[in-house]
Amino acid sequence: MSDYPFSTDVGIDLNKNFHFVWDHRTEFNPGEDVFSVASDGPSFEIYHGSAAAASEPQIKAVYWVLNTYNSSLSFLVQSVIVDAFV
Repeated sequence: MSDYPFSTDVGIDLNKNFHFVWDHRTEFNPGEDVFSVASDGPSFEIYHGSAAAASEPQIKAVYWVLNTYNSSLSFLVQSVIVDAFV
């Protein structure tokens, strides 16, 4: 993913805010290109956020649903990249 150092746009890739990807430097193979997994830089498209894993309200809601209804609910999280279909 590209870094946009002069961009004022800052946001979090919610897929990277889950616990599994939050500590990407230790959870993945040390030889893995960590910039293909997540980034610490706010100007990266794959920025995981600065506060902590599951720090965003949307992720907290997903965890709440999974913890509340874990015995009767399957949860599927999909990411769709529009360019993949063009």
